[in-house]
Amino acid sequence: ASTEVVREVDAGDRLRCIGEHVRAHCERSGLKSLRALILDDFFVSALDGWAPPGGEPVEGAEAVERYVERCAPTAAVRAKLVHCYREWTTEGGLRIRAGVGLTEADVQTAARFLAGGDEAVKPLSPCEAGAMQAFALVAARWAGALSVAPSLCL
Repeated sequence: ASTEVVREVDAGDRLRCIGEHVRAHCERSGLKSLRALILDDFFVSALDGWAPPGGEPVEGAEAVERYVERCAPTAAVRAKLVHCYREWTTEGGLRIRAGVGLTEADVQTAARFLAGGDEAVKPLSPCEAGAMQAFALVAARWAGALSVAPSLCL
């Protein structure tokens, strides 16, 4: 499922929207547990101090995951963020920030999470990785966002 189309002006708004979607989905469906995979670049932003309205500052993927997990008090939510963002500085000192989509490592991280495993799970074969990438592209196309990976709640 993807989040509602609402006005968002920054990364904090985006996280609030994701949290509200998880809460509403759990309430509507009556789910008692949920595994939420979040694919997002948060307005092409690093995870470095911005916050959702009324929330704690975000200082890393774990903070995003904990925020989403707390949004649905009636369900045991496990969240995993695949942050589709990279940042670097050129030799000339220019800071580059980019929403980069899914890398092979991102796809493998997502697959392990959805399979219920941890980092000790064996790496995906090239065929399995290709299938996961194809799934991600289909999901992005379905959500109407090929250039920016949608947030999915599975």
